[in-house]
Amino acid sequence: MRDNTKTLVNFRTTETSLTAFDDACVLSGKTRTQVLIELMRDFTNKCASIIPAQIAEDQRSGKALRAAVERAYDDLRVPQPKSSESTLRSRQRLKFTEFIADDPVVGKRR
Repeated sequence: MRDNTKTLVNFRTTETSLTAFDDACVLSGKTRTQVLIELMRDFTNKCASIIPAQIAEDQRSGKALRAAVERAYDDLRVPQPKSSESTLRSRQRLKFTEFIADDPVVGKRR
């Protein structure tokens, strides 16, 4: 359910912009308020159609970046340690995804 409560909005603009806007409103036969509400509605509708696509693109970019970091990390790692080496040293040689999964902070986000 939408809230239809009216709210007064004030903002600053140049005198030149306001005069030109008021003249355009008079020529269109609409009040300043009618035009501003229409502009806000149009802008909101335009953004509503663009934002999901931007979110999807950001997610694809994030996945691609993570994959690139994983490949780079895995390419740099040295062979798995012998069992006699320390746990800390072993942890440094894990694959990136194994390292992240073991991390108590980052691993929780997966």
